[in-house]
Amino acid sequence: MKNIYELRSLTHKYGSRRTLDIKSLDIPEGAVVGLVGPNGSGKSTLLKVLAFLQPFDGEMQYDGRAVSGKEREARMNVTLLLQEPYLLRRSVFENIAYGLRLRGCSRDETAARVSDALERVGMPFGEFAHRPWFRLSGGESQRVSLASRLALRPKVLLLDEPTANVDELSAERIKGAIAKAIRDWGSTIAVATHDLTWLYEVATDIVSLYGGRAAGGPTNLLPGPWNIDEAGGRYAVTGGGWKFRAPVASGTDDMVCAAVSPEDIIICPAEDEGAAIGQMTGEFNRARGVITQMSLENFSGGSGGIIAAITCGNLTFKARLTRNAVTEQNLCPGVEVNVVFPVSSVKFI
Repeated sequence: MKNIYELRSLTHKYGSRRTLDIKSLDIPEGAVVGLVGPNGSGKSTLLKVLAFLQPFDGEMQYDGRAVSGKEREARMNVTLLLQEPYLLRRSVFENIAYGLRLRGCSRDETAARVSDALERVGMPFGEFAHRPWFRLSGGESQRVSLASRLALRPKVLLLDEPTANVDELSAERIKGAIAKAIRDWGSTIAVATHDLTWLYEVATDIVSLYGGRAAGGPTNLLPGPWNIDEAGGRYAVTGGGWKFRAPVASGTDDMVCAAVSPEDIIICPAEDEGAAIGQMTGEFNRARGVITQMSLENFSGGSGGIIAAITCGNLTFKARLTRNAVTEQNLCPGVEVNVVFPVSSVKFI
């Protein structure tokens, strides 16, 4: 499959603070890539870099070509929807039509695309087209912002928390419009969101970020500081009533954050701790937590099973479960469980 983006040794700084440090990242054409990670992990900055709105050091290819010096041309096919909607002081129609006119669309085509875009976000043309910007709710403003991007029928649609600050109806309309864009145009989508249930339903790929570094696939991030545990001779991190150990890694720069794959996480009901530990060989880490969320895993890199989120103090783990395991152990949100994973499964990113 062709890659629409290829990033190599890409870095970005705000002043002296490095906000992105991505060794290698490919985004396939037509993919729906979910960007996950804590606040401040670099998700928004990465989206702005992909939209050619932020300078960077390193290499980035877009659609098979280096973008340096060709940002304006590439930007015509890439659009970014920010978390906070920004509308021109004009009518809904004029807001959506603005980008089309810049691209030289005819009057008839502009009207048709504005009507289509409004329909996609659940806002009837006759009711909303001539409404001024100040007569829109927060959710309606975000839907108009999305409609202005959808009217362009972009090759790449970048979304930064598109449903974070909107009402439930608007959130569902936005999700539906994004799904329809994927089906109708095959647009490449990159979306940063904390709505993991929705993300695992629509994403074909997941990228986890922490401290500007990227790890492919859904993963559990264990932020530092990591220090040598004198008692065990391993790197260790503590907090929130737990202590996790990791294999010794070379180079102090690698101690920023570690990761554990959901496939390496074993969970079982709290009263059956021995069952989880019995599946381990060698050294292992463990913590006690509560299942807070369960969602079906549909993205292409997944197993088609169930992803469970388990809150352990100030950390949330994701574990990949089979449907049989969920049924046999009566696992559901609210159940207290043990989280167990091998020390050898902890990798620094």
